[in-house]
Amino acid sequence: MVVKIEERGKVLVGDVKIQGSRYFSDSEIIAMFASRPYTRSGAYGSGSFFQQNFLNLDVEFLAYFYKDQGFANVKVGQPITEMSPDQKFVYITFFVEEGLQYNIGKLSASGDVSEEYYTEAALLEKMQLKDGSLFRYSKFSKDVETLVDTYGDIGYAYVDVNPKVSFNDEAKTVDINYEITKGEKVFFGEMVITGNTKTRDNVIRREFEVFDGGLY
Repeated sequence: MVVKIEERGKVLVGDVKIQGSRYFSDSEIIAMFASRPYTRSGAYGSGSFFQQNFLNLDVEFLAYFYKDQGFANVKVGQPITEMSPDQKFVYITFFVEEGLQYNIGKLSASGDVSEEYYTEAALLEKMQLKDGSLFRYSKFSKDVETLVDTYGDIGYAYVDVNPKVSFNDEAKTVDINYEITKGEKVFFGEMVITGNTKTRDNVIRREFEVFDGGLY
């Protein structure tokens, strides 16, 4: 069997459009895409050539970009690609339903929250999101991570943080309650050092900040 392949030339990104973007201009968003229109860049670059993996990245980025600007319920459809008659360019159209832009209404923490662990005020002080601020998905994710690390620092290695999110479309606000289940404390078992043929265990262990039986 003989397979004949006619490669022809590489296909360039001819133009990119975003349907439904009212809050941001197309050029503002496209400047951050992996797929860069050749007609706009004026020079060849990796983004000037049409690549399916770049297109997939741009879809993910578009959704993330809007969520990080407060559009928590944005919807991004599958893009449409159209080849030029001479098969030298691909024209790409993305579809967006922006939805509403939300600010933070009220932040709260519940569950295993007390003077014994951390008070609600102490936990909220650690948050990047604040009452009245723009709801940014990146800060929301970071705040969940911060809570996990905070409880991990006092030995609760398997703490569960379950954010309960409530949207108020009329006020364009979102309330977030971080429901915390601390789980059980975790301790170190026996720590074994291997491969130390020149240095004694006790010399190495002097440099440790953790020890056998210590709180994780």
